[in-house]
Amino acid sequence: MIRRTLSLILPLILIASAAAASLMLPKPAGFETAANFVAWGLLAGAAFLGVHFHRLNVLLGVGLMAMIFFALAQPWAIAQLSLPVRDLIWMTAWWLLPVGLLLLAWLPERSLFSIAMLLRLLLIVAIALGVVAAALGGHDAQLAAWLSVELLSIELPLMLTAIPQGGLLMALLAVLGLLLKAALDRHGILPLAWLGMLGFSLTALLYWPDGGSMALLFGAAALVMIVSLMQLSYRLAFYDELTGIPGRRALYEAMGRLGGRYTVAMSDIDFFKKFNDTHGHDVGDQVLKMVALKLQSVRGGGRVFRYGGEEFTILFDGKEAIEAQPFLEEVRRTVEASHFTKRAANRPKTKPKKGQKTASGSNGTKLKVTISLGAASKDERRPNPEAVMKAADEALYKAKEAGRNCVVVA
Repeated sequence: MIRRTLSLILPLILIASAAAASLMLPKPAGFETAANFVAWGLLAGAAFLGVHFHRLNVLLGVGLMAMIFFALAQPWAIAQLSLPVRDLIWMTAWWLLPVGLLLLAWLPERSLFSIAMLLRLLLIVAIALGVVAAALGGHDAQLAAWLSVELLSIELPLMLTAIPQGGLLMALLAVLGLLLKAALDRHGILPLAWLGMLGFSLTALLYWPDGGSMALLFGAAALVMIVSLMQLSYRLAFYDELTGIPGRRALYEAMGRLGGRYTVAMSDIDFFKKFNDTHGHDVGDQVLKMVALKLQSVRGGGRVFRYGGEEFTILFDGKEAIEAQPFLEEVRRTVEASHFTKRAANRPKTKPKKGQKTASGSNGTKLKVTISLGAASKDERRPNPEAVMKAADEALYKAKEAGRNCVVVA
């Protein structure tokens, strides 16, 4: 769990560190031009990946950032928009970015040419055009006063005094909403990316009208999404969706990196077909998750993969089969001691109050779950991982013939 969390937040930390270092170091000649090229390249890359991976809300989020960045920092927009208009856009961005990115993170994905996507795009464009039209029509002061209304009479740090209090409140609510989304999300990758985009883009607004620093930070926001989309793509390709552990593709990758001594153990759940036939596939899926969780507790450096169906593979790099056997026995006993409880149909949805009796049988049925394992290591007869795996599979069949719930070493 800790390793997975670190893998999610480490890119954010690295990108933030690189951006902070770039902002603090002396800026060479041509920095702003170079930063603009990099930022627009990263924004275009994030938008492309959003379309490529069918994450079209990402496309809209990147488009929202790009629109604000263009209006505030690009020479053509600066020449066309007066300073009061750009100041109003800056104030609007403090409301629009938190609300927009939060909504896009929570809204379900839709196809590019669907009515839902068209409405979302039109809403963003309408708000932007409305702000510019209000400013050009002489209503900029009135709109600015509404956007900067004081909610609380408190003293803020100097760098935050110009920011609309409503925008700060929206930013806080957006952070909380994205953290909640990350906690509820199966992978947690994209919600953290949205959070990173929000943090970098709002920090970019703090540097306005420094175009080079703004470009650097908007580019960092796009880079966070690019890295996260690649992370998500990797996870979907190499991890089993049901159990959350590495799948067969990851197993083959790992086998290609094995050293001169290693052991492959094949395992499957005893009488698994009976679970599905008797209790249904939902119960079968829950059993698979439970066994995967218990197998991950294997010691001795073993790495667990879901091979397919009810079969799992455990790799021990640098160990002979006889050395790995005690660890396989230990994890077998762990699974055997962990009875699976099937929820009864009449179990109440809410936990009964203390002292309150429940209906008969509402506690569910305890089902015994066991596994069989077969292990083999590399030797002269088995010179490659494929041969070792075949031998481990044959040892697994011997374990089943021996009565199941045991470990057989080839």
